[in-house]
Amino acid sequence: NLAKLMKYKVWIGKKEQGEDYGGIKLKDFCDYEKLPILELKKEARKIIEQIDIIWFNNDLPIAAFEVENSTNVQTGIMRFVNLIKK
Repeated sequence: NLAKLMKYKVWIGKKEQGEDYGGIKLKDFCDYEKLPILELKKEARKIIEQIDIIWFNNDLPIAAFEVENSTNVQTGIMRFVNLIKK
């Protein structure tokens, strides 16, 4: 996985963690049990936890990705806005 090659830790979105890929649960690719961004309002945390993939360096988010298949683009953009607001 590209993130691992770059020595980043990975967050997999809450919804996606329960999904299966090639017989492996996506949560097995997640380095965190809980989102490591500590100072968040509860509402913002719930939204940010749904971002499909977040890469972390020293527990700081450095990149976030949404794979848009079932979510509309506006929802994905708002997740990123909440991540930036932190």
